[in-house]
Amino acid sequence: MDEEYLQEFYTENDPGRRLSLLDQISQDEKSNDGAMSPDTALRKSLLELRYGKGGRKRDYSDQFLLQCINLISISRAKVLFPSQLQGEVNRAMKGIGMDLLGKSIAKGDLSREDAASIFYQEYHHTGALYFSTYCASDHRKFFGLLSRSKEEQVSEMKRQASEMSTEISKRWHVNDDLFPIWSTAIQDALNRALAV
Repeated sequence: MDEEYLQEFYTENDPGRRLSLLDQISQDEKSNDGAMSPDTALRKSLLELRYGKGGRKRDYSDQFLLQCINLISISRAKVLFPSQLQGEVNRAMKGIGMDLLGKSIAKGDLSREDAASIFYQEYHHTGALYFSTYCASDHRKFFGLLSRSKEEQVSEMKRQASEMSTEISKRWHVNDDLFPIWSTAIQDALNRALAV
């Protein structure tokens, strides 16, 4: 796979452009080998899960970003019986592709490490997009009166990263193999956002 295309793929935020880059990579592979590589096929499956199969740019919605918000909400929920939200936790895990890792490894085309790396890159992209959007939107004043200080913003970003990763794992006992990949990618994306 062309590393230049791949680097552009993971820095691009427009869903339509990302799908088009992946299609270009896929066409290049098919013209060279006659088939799409297993890693490109997995990336395509993740993108379809993340954005759906919308036709035009405005038809896409980022389901992974939605799950970031959903995981934060679940983490903050005050419930008497944790089982009340377990179904929601399971849906969120499925929403970020927790079931795809096992399926992709079971096919035997990719090693666990290669598949985990692809998931990490996509999850890191999600976290980077979440935190860059958060940083861009949280500087404005509310009703023209006040805004958050940089320290308050950093504190809130750290809290949200923890809520959508480690807190979910602790509170809801998520034991899926993929969740540590999600947690690490989210924390790394936060660290990168704070370093900028």
